Amino acid sequence: MKSLLQKIEVLHNDDDIIVINKPAELLTIPDRYRDLPNVMGYYKRKYGEIFMVHRLDRDTSGVMILAKHETAHKNLSKQFEDHTVTKQYKAIVKGYPNVEGDTIDLPIVESSKKGKMTTAKKGKASITKYQLVKQYGQYALLDVTLLTGRTHQIRVHLSAIGLPLAVDAIYSKRDHIKLSEFSKKRIRFNKDTEEQPLVKRHSLHSYQLAVDHPATRERLQWVAELPKDLKALIYQLEKAYG
Repeated sequence: MKSLLQKIEVLHNDDDIIVINKPAELLTIPDRYRDLPNVMGYYKRKYGEIFMVHRLDRDTSGVMILAKHETAHKNLSKQFEDHTVTKQYKAIVKGYPNVEGDTIDLPIVESSKKGKMTTAKKGKASITKYQLVKQYGQYALLDVTLLTGRTHQIRVHLSAIGLPLAVDAIYSKRDHIKLSEFSKKRIRFNKDTEEQPLVKRHSLHSYQLAVDHPATRERLQWVAELPKDLKALIYQLEKAYG
């Protein structure tokens, strides 16, 4: 069985940047208290120096870009600050969007509960766009575009409008989803067999990222296909409601 680090897919690699498809459950930066596999530590050992430009939550998969030197890091950080970077996600949510698509403009601030964010007037400006791809009964597949990059932004914003991720232990209080929860057919298991979850991490994937290359200034775009678990969930939703 491959380790989490072995599951990293390299989408682009040159003298200035490396772009990867991060698997779910892999930390972006080192944990403060535990020695766990993480993207930054892995590439620091590999290249001696690496700069984190942005982060993905541990349980979110998809496209990430890292800088190999300080000049590239400054350039990319400025692009993120100026909101010229295109960041698009696929999200499987629970709920019924009132419209085909909308813009969520709600400031985000750290919650009084440790490790959680919330919307509040005193928070930092945060803007998220979403588009309904397809409704599957009580679940929906969304295309989501980040116009700002706050901690947990998509998870907080979608939860705030009544469309929490189908799987999100913090904001939807659900750490997995099983086929039996929505299948119209009765699923039988042997008495010694326990049903395994289709998805047991955030039902969120960073599928597309576009930036101006820090050295050549060429506009580049990378796409990371949906991982197997999210594909399996959508496949089963299609069977049940398609």
